[in-house]
Amino acid sequence: FRRVLFRSQGGSILIGGQFWHGLGAEADISGFHSQNASNQDVGLDMVTATFGPRYLWSPAHRRCSFFGHALVGEANGFNSIFPGVGAASSTANSFALQIGGGIDLAVKHRLMLRAFEADWLRTQLPNADTNVQNNMRLAAGVVVRFR
Repeated sequence: FRRVLFRSQGGSILIGGQFWHGLGAEADISGFHSQNASNQDVGLDMVTATFGPRYLWSPAHRRCSFFGHALVGEANGFNSIFPGVGAASSTANSFALQIGGGIDLAVKHRLMLRAFEADWLRTQLPNADTNVQNNMRLAAGVVVRFR
């Protein structure tokens, strides 16, 4: 098999709620950009919208929380080249699966620092090979809680 590695940058917004003993739901909307996604000076922009269950565990008397999630949804690729039957397109849509987790550190009562998040993101955009992309997402940021 052929492995193509490239780096992209982007951001995301997550909205979630906790319903019962750490179990909850989460929606994640993320956007990514890469200047050179295929090592042939072809860029890629992608937006994913995923939703699914999340589990949050906060040890008693600790200032940290651990979470894990399994999300499904859609990936929208654009500003790139997606091969198809008879012709190529500059846009494509596919299934998206995101599985991962991370650590949040309490800063104040409603403010947390996302110290680390790692996710595996699988998409199935056309690529003239297997039409499967396995992406590793690493992130950090700020979490605001409204409870």
